[in-house]
Amino acid sequence: MKSDLALLTVNKVIIHEVPKHSKHGGGNAPIYSEVESPLDQDLAEFFHGKMIGSLGSSKSFDICIDSTCTSPVPELLTKHLRSVGNEFVEITKKIAEHLYNIQDGTNPGGLLAILDCVISDNRALGIIKLEKEEGVRLEQKLHKNQRTFDLHVLRDLVLTEHTRVYKLALFITVPGNDGDYDAAASDNQTGYGSYNEVASFFLSRFLGCKLQKEPVIATKHFYETTEAFINAQVEDPIERIQYHNHVVAEMLSQSPTVSTEQFAENCFPVELRKNFVNELEAKDVPANFPKNRELIDKKLKKTLYEFHSGIRVITPNDLDDGRIKLTTLDNGETKLEVQDRLKEVRGK
Repeated sequence: MKSDLALLTVNKVIIHEVPKHSKHGGGNAPIYSEVESPLDQDLAEFFHGKMIGSLGSSKSFDICIDSTCTSPVPELLTKHLRSVGNEFVEITKKIAEHLYNIQDGTNPGGLLAILDCVISDNRALGIIKLEKEEGVRLEQKLHKNQRTFDLHVLRDLVLTEHTRVYKLALFITVPGNDGDYDAAASDNQTGYGSYNEVASFFLSRFLGCKLQKEPVIATKHFYETTEAFINAQVEDPIERIQYHNHVVAEMLSQSPTVSTEQFAENCFPVELRKNFVNELEAKDVPANFPKNRELIDKKLKKTLYEFHSGIRVITPNDLDDGRIKLTTLDNGETKLEVQDRLKEVRGK
């Protein structure tokens, strides 16, 4: 996200219970709050910390509205955030009703917390989908003669510091750009590495959103921007090759996602990290994204060594150690030695 989440202020919170039910019928109906829950400073700071902690993690991904989805949530977002907010309760009920309608027997029941927020002068809406443990019973209380959930009880029984199983999204209005949001979503249980499984329900079917940049494009842009940065900013030839190997290893690792800040910390010295992250931001590379190597697979199998004289050497990346040796000479040139049996020589 481009917005500074440290400036986030939580103004109102409302909770609806969305129970598990079968798509063929049966199960309990949703329990809606009739008014927002009483919110004191401690609770506001608690939700503030949850939002920042989740959206600032490596499991948070920038998202945008998907015009091809049929979810009513984008329209309800616009209705609330572009108005004075006097229909907050009814709008949140419709969001909870939509979640209930699309769930089936495979989706666990839980709670839906919707937060009316502001960042500087920009209005925002937060949505938290929380799984409730079996056996935990929450009862509504009267507030302003209307039924709602007590956030103190909710925090003590469900939203503890150890709670990890929840999904969260935040939408922040962009001045002068109606219908567009600075938005992100996180899944503290799985992240969006398993994109098809997780995103198809919470991100797509429920929120009506998609990742801001498709994983295959984000992966390609990250790889190409990192390679260009290494060649432009690293003078020592041996270090340049080492950093190249780092990015190849990152792309080939078993991790389903890439965190650009974690990569910078693991692979670059302190003096290069900030410039590297700034370069990625300038090229619109997401801070976190699911990895998809489809467009760069061929590049990950070989390495090109290109010299100022026009000499080009291409080597497979799965060579045994010792086949290629690079040495930096006193005159600044680089000596590349190849140890192997010569197969053939031909024109090209």
